[in-house]
Amino acid sequence: MDQKDIERLKELDSNAGKSSNGIIKDAFKLLSFRELGAKKFVVVLFASILLALLISARLDSQKLINEIAEVWQNIALAIFGIAFTAYSIFQALLSPKLIYVMVRAEDNEDKNISSFSASNKYFISYMALSFIVIAVNVIIFLCNIVIPDQWNLFVNKYVNDAIFFILACPYFYLTFCWLIEIKSIISNIHNMYYVAATDKYIDELEKNEQKNKTS
Repeated sequence: MDQKDIERLKELDSNAGKSSNGIIKDAFKLLSFRELGAKKFVVVLFASILLALLISARLDSQKLINEIAEVWQNIALAIFGIAFTAYSIFQALLSPKLIYVMVRAEDNEDKNISSFSASNKYFISYMALSFIVIAVNVIIFLCNIVIPDQWNLFVNKYVNDAIFFILACPYFYLTFCWLIEIKSIISNIHNMYYVAATDKYIDELEKNEQKNKTS
């Protein structure tokens, strides 16, 4: 066992002991400027502000946000199921040899962690982020049940619109970030299939070589 193996064992052990709070923190990191990159961050932020601004100016903003949350909720439940299935496939494709290769290999974006830890962490973080989106939508549904239609917190309409905008903006930012990250799930599944296929192909080559030696 060399130094790299020792470091990877420590890495696996630290990830195995991660608490639910740590997983939620990793999920929120997917929303950060560093994870999104400058281009995506600007686009998502602009879209969030614009949509929140347009809805806050409408008289039926409460009804509209509830309808939007309902659409997001249906999508979130479907995507959560897809992400969970993809994670199950990810685990099923792992053979002892493949785990060894992925643990030894460095992640393309973060050289300090293994490819295995990076893939596993992303699947878990995205599922946690999906859970957050679902939970926020449930809170919106409950608020709309409790709060009467056309109810205003203040007499001044502009103050109410401003409060709605302040609350709606982070919500849209969360949902837009979560939605665009689905492409990374697809990319991870794609890469995993090819890595697993390569692993099985090597096994078959070794079996054929063994047969040729014995024959």
